[in-house]
Amino acid sequence: MDGDETAGAPSGRRELRKLRTRDKILDAALQLFAEQDFESTTFDQIAARAGVSRQTVFNHFAKKSDFVDGWGQRRRSRLRHMLDEAEFRNQSVADQLAGYLDVLAEFNERELLLTQRVLAGSSRFVSVMDDSPIADAFAASIRLGRQRGEIDPATEPELAAAVLADCYFGTLNHWLNSPQPAGALARQLHRKLSVLLAGLAP
Repeated sequence: MDGDETAGAPSGRRELRKLRTRDKILDAALQLFAEQDFESTTFDQIAARAGVSRQTVFNHFAKKSDFVDGWGQRRRSRLRHMLDEAEFRNQSVADQLAGYLDVLAEFNERELLLTQRVLAGSSRFVSVMDDSPIADAFAASIRLGRQRGEIDPATEPELAAAVLADCYFGTLNHWLNSPQPAGALARQLHRKLSVLLAGLAP
């Protein structure tokens, strides 16, 4: 038993080093995207900022769009962690969905310049919209709300979640292209969520 654990330790340390290197490279890329823009940032610049070789960057991110995917995965992991928290799951479906939207709005407001330079007015926005994990998180809460009697039992959770996700991305796109005061994104999302929930009430 002890021998097996010892044999597995180096492999675990290697994986941890890989994850740390990947995070360092992603951090460097996101910093550069915010400082200049997505299009003009090169792999050489990212490697220099991260303090690694160009090949190491390619080992973790084969193309520039992979950085956008990695950035999105970081955000979505927060949503998954929220759903796993017992305290969060005990909240009403309305509070859960509002909580998701608050976190998403916070991400975008905190990283406004980065979000604008990576996504606004870009085909990359479409690729992010096509990703399903955000809708999956919404669907999980709606499904739970239906089980509790908070949502009309005839509601299709995946369809309702897709509508809310479309609403989120549409509101985000408009917000990114129209300068607005702090907190405006969250307020707009909450108003639209209220309309959706009114239509899902039992």
